[in-house]
Amino acid sequence: MHEEIVNSVNEIDKTRKLYFEEEHLAKQARDKEEKIKKRKTGIFASFTSLQNKKERTSAHREASDIQSTQVM
Repeated sequence: MHEEIVNSVNEIDKTRKLYFEEEHLAKQARDKEEKIKKRKTGIFASFTSLQNKKERTSAHREASDIQSTQVM
């Protein structure tokens, strides 16, 4: 009985760590997306390049959000 409890606690701890790691990555992606949205184009930065970066970052953020909220 004691061994089952210890194994359950260890599994919960691993899952918690994984969740917080994925949530941290999702937050970083959201922050990066927000920064790109607010950034003004520089002299040498093309609008198309910034749009592509925004789309990639948005896709990464969405994937991270989905992954961090999935039930294991």
